Amino acid sequence: MANDEYEKLLREVSTYFTENYNFRNARRIGSGAYATAIAFDEYVPGKQSRKVVVKVALDADSEESIINEDKHLKSVRGAEHIVRLLYPNLLALSHRAIVIEYVEHGHWEDILGRFISGGQRIPNRILWGVFLCLTRAVIGMAWPQHAGANDQPKREQIQKDPPGRLAHQDLSLQNILVGIWKKNDPEHRFSPITKVIDFGNAAVLPPREGLGVITGIADNINEIGRVMLWLAIGHRGYEILDCEVRDGPNLPMRIIQSRAHYDLIDGSISDELRFLIRRCRAVDPKERPKLSDLLKICQNAVRNHTAADYTDLNEPWPQYERDDELDRLIQKFILNADT
Repeated sequence: MANDEYEKLLREVSTYFTENYNFRNARRIGSGAYATAIAFDEYVPGKQSRKVVVKVALDADSEESIINEDKHLKSVRGAEHIVRLLYPNLLALSHRAIVIEYVEHGHWEDILGRFISGGQRIPNRILWGVFLCLTRAVIGMAWPQHAGANDQPKREQIQKDPPGRLAHQDLSLQNILVGIWKKNDPEHRFSPITKVIDFGNAAVLPPREGLGVITGIADNINEIGRVMLWLAIGHRGYEILDCEVRDGPNLPMRIIQSRAHYDLIDGSISDELRFLIRRCRAVDPKERPKLSDLLKICQNAVRNHTAADYTDLNEPWPQYERDDELDRLIQKFILNADT
């Protein structure tokens, strides 16, 4: 899209939502391959104002992605760890648009860059918090709640009925955002909530031999494993390697092929986290952990691990697993940074 067309579109969006939705203070927050995002403050009489994001297709060729995202965000609405769709499929503009919730602290690619610029690896206990959030998001895709726009999000839980096969298919560091920090919530005590966005490429996958109804779950586990790999090693990159893994603390070591990286063998990364990332990235989907096992492992690490569990890391990394250091790093690199 040419610059003059882009500016015209932004003016149209700002005017439309200011006049029809009581939106104010338009500001651009980013553009992707098929859409641009504009943040507003929404004022509703008798209610507290809130920040929202208008996501609008850049051109006619991009509208299918907005339509697709609208469809899938409607189905997963109500999940705590997936961005909430507020106003769906708006047709009054020259380009299709949707309105989603505003997530306060930006995406993990920027946050990872701040850690790296500060000469700091992301501590294991923060990584475990992100891993748990992403696991919850996978559950939310597998058992969509189809909630209303004004329903309060609920924590995603594994259900007894068969899961759906929805796969995100575009999980990246830019497509996971960091929201508020609920320090009184055991699952978010040492990591602010992480939410998945951008369902423009999402699809319900066909059953696959040997996987059946968990086709979507297996694909999503692979994708969150890739995100966790990049956060752990501090850069993008992977290759197919023969890797050692252990499925539990008292189980024997075994070898699998995994889309991992040599940098995952690092003295600042715990064995348990390293093994789980490798398992999620297994080339053979049947070698990836069951969703229930993944949830159990991440919950245990988030809720029960303390700094004492990381004393065997290479110096100086054990000190950064202390409660006070985690609080300081979260404030410095996530909450206090410009987004």
